[in-house]
Amino acid sequence: MIFEQVQTVPVRRAALAGVVALGAVVGVLPYAVFLGRYRAQVVVGAAVLAAAVAAWRLRHARSLATEQPHPGEMLTGAWSIALYSAIVSLWGIAIYIATYYAARTTIWLGGVVFGSDEPTARWTELWAIRTSLSLTALIAIAAFGLAARKLVGMLYPPTAGARSPFYALIVEKRRLVGLILATLALAALAAVLLRDHPRWLASALLVVLVYTSAMLEGMGGGGGETRIKHRGLRGLERAFEAAGYETIRSPRTGRSGIDPLITTVDLLASAPGSAWVVEIKAVGKDAVEWHEASRLRNAAYVMQETLAEEDPSIRVEPLLVLAGRPRGESLDRYLEREAMRVVVVDGADLEAAGGEPDEARLRELAERLGVERPAAGRTVAARGEGA
Repeated sequence: MIFEQVQTVPVRRAALAGVVALGAVVGVLPYAVFLGRYRAQVVVGAAVLAAAVAAWRLRHARSLATEQPHPGEMLTGAWSIALYSAIVSLWGIAIYIATYYAARTTIWLGGVVFGSDEPTARWTELWAIRTSLSLTALIAIAAFGLAARKLVGMLYPPTAGARSPFYALIVEKRRLVGLILATLALAALAAVLLRDHPRWLASALLVVLVYTSAMLEGMGGGGGETRIKHRGLRGLERAFEAAGYETIRSPRTGRSGIDPLITTVDLLASAPGSAWVVEIKAVGKDAVEWHEASRLRNAAYVMQETLAEEDPSIRVEPLLVLAGRPRGESLDRYLEREAMRVVVVDGADLEAAGGEPDEARLRELAERLGVERPAAGRTVAARGEGA
């Protein structure tokens, strides 16, 4: 089968768990500095918890990548996901401050007096630390899980021949070295100026860490398919299936010469002699212009040649579905020269189709999309990323 010829690399789950743990340690350093004498417990606890959460979240992770990430990509990835644990640090510090002053205020309002300010201060600090550690650990579990999912998606991109977004930094060493040196310089400056004020130092380190890690984390893109697009795709799947097609989301072949050219395809609907490559534009205010349609048109040409290896009679048509973005003028001019179907539909209708039990209504939607029911027979097999 064409879409089963996939030579992928396995996900190195143990290595990824270690990378998540490293990112966690880097990110919680400001929190550890803030708490002072509990530094070691915070750092060790973050490393162990992050590794355990990552191992659990990645236990079923699968790869469509054809290249293992370089060690430099792994380390840069750890730096990028330090943003998640830096946010944990921010929450931990905020919870400590809120709890500390809430306890002091409660004691003052209740008229509880311990004989001097010192026992009261010790009690409130201990209460604030324990509360902060407990609640921050719960936040950290969610944050480390998100970091693990984000990291595997960046280091193992679902396109044959593609590398992680950090690969360019590894190749352009000057840019990466400059970023590292700038970060270290800022951290060192903060340490020198604020060495006698550990809590101000923690705040300064947190700002530096969030800024630099956010820059790297942003290289990983938007973090996957939006909920609106996901629901719209489900509706399109149901409509094509009601019309007699089999559907596959984000089809991939595992061939480095093909997959980079079909990344724009959100859905492949296939049947004997007929197939559709579908892209949905569901989010955004900008008008869809000609170059976006052109990429889908080119992807259809590639899919035509690929699927023809198995079914020479097959005809692949592109379908661009606008469920939330307007048409641009350049798109209209492009469609005067190129034969491809662009359909504007209500996003709410697509979402409703995802749970529509009435096959007749789903077939009506398929007709609105311009999809004809194929001849009965064997469906062209395909494989890709599932829902």
